[in-house]
Amino acid sequence: MNENNGNAAALVALLNEFSERLGQFPPVTWEQVIDAATDTQKGEIDDCADGLAQRLARLGTYASYRNMMTGHKNAVKQQNRVAAGVRKALGHSYPKQEINF
Repeated sequence: MNENNGNAAALVALLNEFSERLGQFPPVTWEQVIDAATDTQKGEIDDCADGLAQRLARLGTYASYRNMMTGHKNAVKQQNRVAAGVRKALGHSYPKQEINF
């Protein structure tokens, strides 16, 4: 296995672990969790969730388009398009924030 395959396996493991751990806080618990949080913790949760939503939308879109056998350039274009929608939905005043790699 080359290093990139190892990185891909590590990313899959990380995403699976994150998804499983996040499942420990189903929406039905959010009111109690947030009510018990300090203002600082609420801000940190907001910032982290916002950043994760953007990164995961980008990553998922990029991987999906690459899985459909489209090239890197199109996958980057599509992840930028999706990220703009996510940023807009999250209330960012500058939803278009393209990244190229």
